[in-house]
Amino acid sequence: MRIRISDPALLGDLCDHLSRQGCVAVEAGAEEVNVLIPGARSPFEAAMMVMTEIDLWRLKQASVTVSVQPDA
Repeated sequence: MRIRISDPALLGDLCDHLSRQGCVAVEAGAEEVNVLIPGARSPFEAAMMVMTEIDLWRLKQASVTVSVQPDA
């Protein structure tokens, strides 16, 4: 899935956070990251895991907006 954030300066921090949680997070542009959840049994489970981790990360980055686009 692709994640876009409103503050490109925090993209590396988001990738680091997701990686520490077992995700594969790779920067895909100045404001985007591609995320893969190894071991997720379904796209729904992967999306729920990513959204939970993003919510936890945003507790420290309240001013950042994040959008998630599932894989097609």
